[in-house]
Amino acid sequence: TPLNAIIGFMTLAEKEDSDPSKMGGYLQNSKIAARQLLSIINDVLDMSAIEAGKMQIANAPFELNQILEPLTELYQTQCAAKGVAYETKILPPIEPWVIGDSLRLTQILNNLLSNAVKFTKQGRIWLTVRQTDAVDEKVFIRFEVSDTGCGMSEELLTRWGKPFEQESAETAKKYGGSGLGLSIARSLVSIMGGAVDVHSTLGQGTIFTVDLSFEKTGLRAALEQPVINDAKLESLDAASNLSGCRILMAEDNELNRLIAVELLGSWGIVCDEAEDGKIALDKFITSAPGTYRAIIMDIRMPLMDGYEATRAIRASSHPDAKTIPIVALSANAFNEDITQALQSGMDAHVSKPLDVKLLINTLNRLINRSEE
Repeated sequence: TPLNAIIGFMTLAEKEDSDPSKMGGYLQNSKIAARQLLSIINDVLDMSAIEAGKMQIANAPFELNQILEPLTELYQTQCAAKGVAYETKILPPIEPWVIGDSLRLTQILNNLLSNAVKFTKQGRIWLTVRQTDAVDEKVFIRFEVSDTGCGMSEELLTRWGKPFEQESAETAKKYGGSGLGLSIARSLVSIMGGAVDVHSTLGQGTIFTVDLSFEKTGLRAALEQPVINDAKLESLDAASNLSGCRILMAEDNELNRLIAVELLGSWGIVCDEAEDGKIALDKFITSAPGTYRAIIMDIRMPLMDGYEATRAIRASSHPDAKTIPIVALSANAFNEDITQALQSGMDAHVSKPLDVKLLINTLNRLINRSEE
C-alpha cells in the first residue's frame, strides 16, 4: 500500500509542471508513504531476526531520561494533534543510570505507545515508570502504557502478540499497520529476560505492563563508557560549520552516491567519490595531508568492504591515518553491525535511509573533536 502511494505520487509529480504547491504536496505525501514503508520493512526484518534467533541485545550504560524525554516530546505532539492528552509519569525513587539495551527499550516503548495513539480517539494516554525493586547489583523497573482507547476483545486477548495478528480485517483496513508491532515488543521483552502483561476492556482502554531488570551503574562510571550510537543524541538542528570542506565518500551504489552528494552539497560540502573500498583506500593514501576532513564509508561494497577499507586506512602510513574521522553510512544497522564498524576503526555509525541532518551533526562533532 505505501509503495503504491509512493509510485502514484511520484508519477503525479512528474506530470505536474504548472503548480508548485501541488508538486510540493505530491512529494510530501511520497515522503510520508516512504516512512510507512520503511517502518514495515524494519518490522519484518526485526521479526525475521527474532524468529531466527539472531536478535542481539546490547549491554551498555544509558540514562533513562535520554530514553523518556524524546518519547514524551514525540507522543505529546502526536496526541495533541488528535486532541488526546499525554503524560509521562516517572515515580521516584528510581535509578537514573542503568546498564542494558537502550535501543531495544526505546523500540518496545515506541511500539506500545504508537499502538495506544493509533487506537485512542479521545481521552488520554500515559506512560508510568517506577522502580519496583533493587537487589544487589540489579534494578527492576516497570513501564506501564495506559490508554482510554477502543480496547481489545476477550478473544483478541488470547492471541495478542502473535505476528500479523489484529482484531479483524476491518481493523487493518481502518487503522493500517502490519500487525507486527506488539509481537516485536513482546518478543524483545522476552529476549531481555522480562515479562509483559496486558489488561484491556473493549470500549474502555488498555494497560500494557512491562517489567525489565537492568544492572546498576554509578553516574561517573556511566559517563566514562562509550555510547555506541551517540550521534542520535545530538541535536538535529545544530548549525553546520562544514561549508567548503572536502570529504571522501565510498559508496558502490550510483543512486545512493548521487543522493548523498547532492544532499551534502546543499550544506556546502565537497565530496570526492569512490565506487568501492579499494578505490577509497587508494584515493586516501595518495592524497596530500589535510585533503580530506572526513571519510563516509559504506559497508557492503565489491573488491573491499567498508570494514576492510577502514582497517587498511588506519594501518597505512598516511599522516592523517589515525585521526581522520570515518563514519559508517550503511543499511547494516543491527547492534552487531554498529559494534563491528567501531571495532574496525570507524568513529560513528549512521544508518540508511540517510538522515542528512544527523549525518551533518555527526561529521561536525567528529571533525571538531579531531581538530582540537
